[in-house]
Amino acid sequence: MSLERIDHYMTEAELKSEFGEKGWKQLPHTVVKRHHFTQARITVDEHHIGVYADKEDGHMKRAPHPKGLLPSSPVTPSLAAAVMNGKYVNAVPLYRLEKEFERYGLAITRQNMANWMIRLADEYLGVMYDYLHPKLYGFHLIQADETPVLVNKDGRPAGSKSYMWVYRSGYTYSDGQIVLYEYQRTRNALHPRHTGNLS
Repeated sequence: MSLERIDHYMTEAELKSEFGEKGWKQLPHTVVKRHHFTQARITVDEHHIGVYADKEDGHMKRAPHPKGLLPSSPVTPSLAAAVMNGKYVNAVPLYRLEKEFERYGLAITRQNMANWMIRLADEYLGVMYDYLHPKLYGFHLIQADETPVLVNKDGRPAGSKSYMWVYRSGYTYSDGQIVLYEYQRTRNALHPRHTGNLS
């Protein structure tokens, strides 16, 4: 949050008119804070990439340009963060995020957003998951719990009960808080005992 100072002082002429010649003294000024909220703003970076071809053999070359988060996708880090924050931090359903983006003039379907989250999780967050997994099992004590979830597409009839397991390093390890989630079809106690199931 940034702070912008705005001064409001009387001019010399206004002070003379009110108090007379040198008839005033400066007191500690009053400070009033007013908070402004600026709605999200969508901008588009349109990259024009030069394409060149050899006159002799015809081979082509494109000018250097920044790589996107996902191939053939317009998603940027800031847009991905907005979807993740809305969906997973603020628990806003994707269909409501879709409508909110529409109000900003950005047409993104909920299917696209869901696809982005899956692909970004595989491409980027999976690396972090694999890094934290062996570290978690290095702790003497690990806390675990499971919550039932209904899954429609995992090879079983729609609505079959499955479980989302959560493993964490525990509050006793204040310098090494790790929380990992794992999907399993059952709540079998063997799941947390097999480290291979977490990777």
